[in-house]
Amino acid sequence: MRDYVSDLSTWYLRRSRDAIKNGKTSSLAVLATALIRFSKVAAPFIPFITEHVYKDLTGEESVHLADWPLANSKIKNQNAKLTEDMALVRKVCELGHAQRKENNIKVRQPLAKTIVNYTSEPLGEDLEHLIMDELNVKSVEWKNDPAASEPSVTLDTIITPALKAEGEARELVRQIQDLRKEVGCKVTDKIKVLAPAWPKEFEDYIKKETLAEFIETGPQLSVHVL
Repeated sequence: MRDYVSDLSTWYLRRSRDAIKNGKTSSLAVLATALIRFSKVAAPFIPFITEHVYKDLTGEESVHLADWPLANSKIKNQNAKLTEDMALVRKVCELGHAQRKENNIKVRQPLAKTIVNYTSEPLGEDLEHLIMDELNVKSVEWKNDPAASEPSVTLDTIITPALKAEGEARELVRQIQDLRKEVGCKVTDKIKVLAPAWPKEFEDYIKKETLAEFIETGPQLSVHVL
């Protein structure tokens, strides 16, 4: 159960946060199903929190009156390859994050590419996009190494002026989002931003990510609800 909660919180939820924030029904349905089934399985061990979660999500009387969920070996077998590929994705991301830490490069700073050396062939487009998004790189290059028993990852750490500007824009978005919370903005509130400077080529991106109608020059970074 600990592994399940860890996978759900540190991977699925984190990777799905934008879809969930934007109200994507399929992502919300998957999360609800995962929590409901987990509540049923965990109910004998953590009876009170599972009761609260189950009743909130289903509106039913009690998790302790629900049927025990049945395992479906057919589905498990069908998803074996996907599970194996996703484990590789997570390993690549783990190694990539470690390299960022070693080189003191924040995740918000985009990089050109990551090179993966492993016996595996390139993964499907969807899974490669997961790696690109998680490591904030523009591309993934696969090098088939028959001698590799474990994957190794090399990040291209050269930061061009364009990548630097994009990183500054992402950092500014984070700061504006923090200020939105501080002033009590609702999720849908439009704002005006004052800032000493910002990457002009990413102005539309900054406005879109922060719901800013305007960005104007000011002595210090601040947000104002419209």
